[in-house]
Amino acid sequence: MYKLSEILEVKKKINNDLCKNLSYQSLPFSDLYILDNQLDRLDLEHIQDINKHFHPGLIRSVSVAYINEKYIVWEGQHTAIVCYMNGIDPIPCIIYTCEDLEFTKLDTIEKLDTKQLQHIISTL
Repeated sequence: MYKLSEILEVKKKINNDLCKNLSYQSLPFSDLYILDNQLDRLDLEHIQDINKHFHPGLIRSVSVAYINEKYIVWEGQHTAIVCYMNGIDPIPCIIYTCEDLEFTKLDTIEKLDTKQLQHIISTL
């Protein structure tokens, strides 16, 4: 087993001001909010599927935006619910303090569907 810090000389080379607004916290389930459009997309079958294969060692942090003194889950609402169902409260969260959710519209690999990912891989 190796410590990452011992095999790589990792130094902070970029001073990214965006990262100053990022933190990790465990938040009470009762403090988490979702938006109207997320409520419309809440999928009970997906919650059941996550719960069926649930293992606490594989939990991914819930992505939360802190806006106007509210913790808004913008990714991971199903995970947060399953954590709560399994007695995990507070919920592990990555929190980004901001004024709006515009940053969630940025293209990232996580937003690609299976066909898009297959196309990318096939062109490598």
